Amino acid sequence: MLQHHAQVDVIERHWDDLLRIAGSLREGTVSASLLIARLQASARQHPLSKALIEYGKLIRTMHSLRWFTDETFRRRIGRQLNKGEAMNELRQQIAFAHGQLIWHRHHEDQTMQAHCLTLVTNACILSTTNYLQDAIDAERAAGRIIHNDTLPHISPARWQHINFYGTYNFDTTAVPDRHPLRHT
Repeated sequence: MLQHHAQVDVIERHWDDLLRIAGSLREGTVSASLLIARLQASARQHPLSKALIEYGKLIRTMHSLRWFTDETFRRRIGRQLNKGEAMNELRQQIAFAHGQLIWHRHHEDQTMQAHCLTLVTNACILSTTNYLQDAIDAERAAGRIIHNDTLPHISPARWQHINFYGTYNFDTTAVPDRHPLRHT
């Protein structure tokens, strides 16, 4: 990890340009993809590309140092990674048909399939979030103490309670009421 040192002089030389790039990205006057395309357009490496690479080395080093020295930081990142993995598991469970493959040939149809998967995933997360909120409210109404600092540890990407098999009929003529929820 300590083999490649950042060339701070390159960063210092282009610091004003780096600030302009950051400001343009933040204000939305230039997109990240356009910026990268422009920096990679020439045959040799653009000086700003080199400065960005060196600055990235500094950021990665600072992140690594914080990772090794701050246990709270490691745990927070671990929780986020676990939530991301839970989301991936939910998506895999939803997309079990056809071996979880995208079976359409045309790009528009593939995009539609991906959007449908995202829509169903979001619907499952919304439903689970509603049930979790109702459970928390019921526990608090019963006089049990649930601390707010424990709530970030709960993930709505759980899927064990969802039946992925069978036929579902949806009445689209009426707007569904949030209550009453089924009780388990």
